[in-house]
Amino acid sequence: MHVGWIDQSNLPLFRTFLLPDSEAALERGEPLTALGLMKGEVACGAATAWLDGQDTLSIRSLYVAPDYRRQGGGRLLVNTLAALGTGLCGSIQCGYTQTLPEHEALAPFFTALGFQPEEEESGIYLTTLKELADSPLFQNRTEPPKGPIPFVQVSTSALVAVYKKAAAAGENYLEVPLTDPSVDQQASVAILEQGMPRSFAVLTRQAPDQVTLAWVKSAQPNDLPLMLQSAFARLREISAPETRVAVQTVDDQTAQLMAAILPGVSPISRSFIRPVEYKEGGSL
Repeated sequence: MHVGWIDQSNLPLFRTFLLPDSEAALERGEPLTALGLMKGEVACGAATAWLDGQDTLSIRSLYVAPDYRRQGGGRLLVNTLAALGTGLCGSIQCGYTQTLPEHEALAPFFTALGFQPEEEESGIYLTTLKELADSPLFQNRTEPPKGPIPFVQVSTSALVAVYKKAAAAGENYLEVPLTDPSVDQQASVAILEQGMPRSFAVLTRQAPDQVTLAWVKSAQPNDLPLMLQSAFARLREISAPETRVAVQTVDDQTAQLMAAILPGVSPISRSFIRPVEYKEGGSL
């Protein structure tokens, strides 16, 4: 196997091996290191990376076709990226969300290449609506509590103003406004004070069978459990029990929230890191 550069001229050969953001970056001509894996004349994998800050080369896409795995292709892609980073940065890192059975092989793969698990401030946890029903926070709760109201009952101007204020303060954890179609307006809830949301819980829906608790802002301690109980009750009204519910922790508040909802649950987001000039029986 051997690797070569991916550019706009040969992108069609490797398109199916790239994540959408990497593919879009290449199409726009953005500065992105992109390597294609070949076996003979057959394209069988790809990897992309870019500098994250000044000291880390971040792998954004890594894939080898199933028929060509366990032949050293993934190792070749990662080690080639690391070699290209020598002198430019100090470490190489890869973060991913474990959503498919094949992702279970990634942790031992990176460990074998000298990577170490990285402690993350944020994490993604996955459960189901049915499992949430057993959480101490939601047991015996079938009706939304009084106080929180769904976004559909909040004025558009109020949602826009709250989003802008949070963005200006550097507190915005969404890449889209609160009025975006991806925000579930029925399940997302707010507690109003003088007509404006003082606290809110934002749920986004990536697919009919999955929602994400993507952002929680609680101005008062008692607001948090009330909003979660309300959002959960509304989800039960409009979604099937098998609906997957992802919770993304982004700060201490949401981390404590996750511990309260599902004690002992493990994150599905993982991150591994190693020095660029790591030596494995010799230099790269």
